[in-house]
Amino acid sequence: MTGGRVTIAEVARAAGVSKATVSLVLNGRSGAVAISAATQATVLDAAARLRYSPNRARPARCAAAGPRS
Repeated sequence: MTGGRVTIAEVARAAGVSKATVSLVLNGRSGAVAISAATQATVLDAAARLRYSPNRARPARCAAAGPRS
């Protein structure tokens, strides 16, 4: 761990999957692509073990910054 908040990268490392897979599972979008139920369970278990908590300020910071060019 980084010493602070648990990151998606740390959850991905613990689950043995990509950051994109973790993001899709944690955001409830795993139906958009073929992510098996076993992989989803592995990601959710890793997130729970690490006590992952999403950074709720992130969407607001991104919106305030405006679109990227």
